[in-house]
Amino acid sequence: MTEVSRIVGIQNKENFEEKMKEVFETKIFNLPVISAMLARYFSKYTLTGSDNEYAELIIEINKKNLNCVYCTLNYDCLVEQCAEHLGMNVNYDPIIKKGTFNLWKLHGSCSFFPDGISGPLGNLYTNYMAGSINPRTVKISRPLAIPDVLKWSPLGPIMSFYAEEKPKLVGNSYLDQLQITWKERVFESDKLVIIGAFPNTNDHHIWNPIIESKTQIGYVGRDYPYNCLRDVISEEERLIHLSTDFHKSISSISGFLS
Repeated sequence: MTEVSRIVGIQNKENFEEKMKEVFETKIFNLPVISAMLARYFSKYTLTGSDNEYAELIIEINKKNLNCVYCTLNYDCLVEQCAEHLGMNVNYDPIIKKGTFNLWKLHGSCSFFPDGISGPLGNLYTNYMAGSINPRTVKISRPLAIPDVLKWSPLGPIMSFYAEEKPKLVGNSYLDQLQITWKERVFESDKLVIIGAFPNTNDHHIWNPIIESKTQIGYVGRDYPYNCLRDVISEEERLIHLSTDFHKSISSISGFLS
């Protein structure tokens, strides 16, 4: 993140997304290169085993044999690494596959790349505001390989730009389909567990379905973001504060999902 902080200004770390939006709109920097900087940063986060709360939660949910989809707004690969350590095959496709770990990365991932497009990083320009280049398939890279893959990915990774409203540079049809399917899934679901996500209502594609649906919501996180979410949920009985600490929340999540 240090490379990008130098561009937006370290003094702007409190309004990082706002400053990144200015970078996106003015295009004074090569945007794929900035996304690649972020991808390199997030690829450094790895899990080496299954002795962690991610694994504990996945194992507990698996016991219930629920019709469950995991979703994340994060660009790192920690969740899928955990599932793989547990011996599960990860499915990133919007179409749910039984017997797999169905994971929707709603803002893309540091490990997602447009397949069939090759060349030096930042050497291919497009209409960024429209996210106009859409690969037919998405190539998944292992975290350790990401720095090398980036060198020959002219458009960088398939990641929403880390700015307000999460605009897309490339692969927008894939991300749009994920976000449409997310909306449909929220509206048809009985229960939704939110862990640690701040209710950034500027990201309408994520939070509008949550606000407008009738699904029961169990929230895990600090009091302040929980209260912010409560302020925009009109039916307060839909929302339950399960825990302020993810490390101590597994039994509460399990009970909520029962």
